[in-house]
Amino acid sequence: MKTMIPVMLLALLPAASLGFGYLDLHGPGSPLPGFTARSMALGGMRSIGLEDGSSVLTNPSGMCRVPGTVVTVSFGPGIGSAMVLDSLGESENNWLSLSTLFAGISVPVSSDLSVGAAVGKVTDFSYDYTHYTYEFGTSSFLSEIRDLRVTGGMYESVGGLSYGITDWLKMGLSAGVRFGSANYDSSYTDKNNPDNDTTLTWQRDFSGFCWHGGLELPFESALIGLSWASEDDDYPARAAAGGLLFTDETRRGFVGAEVELGDPGGRNSTDIRLFGSAFLYETFEMIGSLSFGSPNYENVETGTTLGLSLGAGVHLGRVEIDAGFSWASLGRDSLALAPGKPDELKDSQVLMSFGFTWRP
Repeated sequence: MKTMIPVMLLALLPAASLGFGYLDLHGPGSPLPGFTARSMALGGMRSIGLEDGSSVLTNPSGMCRVPGTVVTVSFGPGIGSAMVLDSLGESENNWLSLSTLFAGISVPVSSDLSVGAAVGKVTDFSYDYTHYTYEFGTSSFLSEIRDLRVTGGMYESVGGLSYGITDWLKMGLSAGVRFGSANYDSSYTDKNNPDNDTTLTWQRDFSGFCWHGGLELPFESALIGLSWASEDDDYPARAAAGGLLFTDETRRGFVGAEVELGDPGGRNSTDIRLFGSAFLYETFEMIGSLSFGSPNYENVETGTTLGLSLGAGVHLGRVEIDAGFSWASLGRDSLALAPGKPDELKDSQVLMSFGFTWRP
């Protein structure tokens, strides 16, 4: 039975997306903590629009707060690591992928109306899994090898607008398409009976309509935001609510908090973020975020997430250079491999992103 369980899981994967890390997480790939270097440094904050062109993918109402045209490009690598302590033994896996890939623009049409467009990666499906099973007795030997390699991701391409109804209420809406693919290569090697060796290769394509809506309530020294991202067959809906307090009269430094629900009304996974920004010098900004929550995935009895993000921005007149770093860890007791006997699974990912923002 132990031999068949992982093979059955591999066979089921075409009908369910791979989650962050191990095979038991049938979620929408690995959600990225931010689409730009700046948003990654803030832990993936999405209830309040950022002045880096990414608001059209999170809370489009934030575009009308940007005083001029903004053009942003971000990219960076991602490194994943999984430590699995399960009923079959222990394994450790590492992989490398492209974490952030984003290009966006926001343009004010009038004092109350702004439009924008962006294309960016929203989830990463990259994952490497190799598990060795040993037989122990009078002599120990390697009996089975299971291997899975996944590459690809999901992207969004959207356009939207933001309108300031009053000084204290901004609203926004964006819409477009989600697209991309995930490629799976798996193999099972039976060292005792090569006739059982199996190789499977398949691909999943993503294609669907998406929209984002949001509102912001700006005050003299504070800002409150609400946002919503639509769902489709491969991406759960997301709702976020948060606020921040500006720490100086220039309204550049701030501290804030946010709550995000994944698949509201369904699994209700929860993420809580605490974030802030401070200018150490006139042109040098430090950014950071601490996040924690509950993933609430299928087949997971208990689960916790913990994330730490850091970043910096160098402001040189009309040009801004950003760098973001994000570390996230996920630990849980899963019933996927052995119902009634939870397995302890732990994995983590490290993402880095570098961004360039131009205000012509």
